[in-house]
Amino acid sequence: MAQCCDAFDGSLVPTDALIRPMIQTSELLSRVNTHFSYDDIENAEVQGEMILEISANSFLGDLAHIKASVSQSPLAQQNSKFTR
Repeated sequence: MAQCCDAFDGSLVPTDALIRPMIQTSELLSRVNTHFSYDDIENAEVQGEMILEISANSFLGDLAHIKASVSQSPLAQQNSKFTR
């Protein structure tokens, strides 16, 4: 996936800068879903408050990194909806 994103680096189309964060967000969602086994909650490998808290904090850190990369985009700086 990273190679596909690299093809859009330096593109003249401003919205292409948002492709990488969109794909990173999609991959993060997939990892969260797999990690917490939303399809089979009773047999999830993640159980216990401490493990849940560590996992959630890790995923929140990944999300913050994605948000930070979007906020550096010139397109995001021009659009007030991205700064909320």
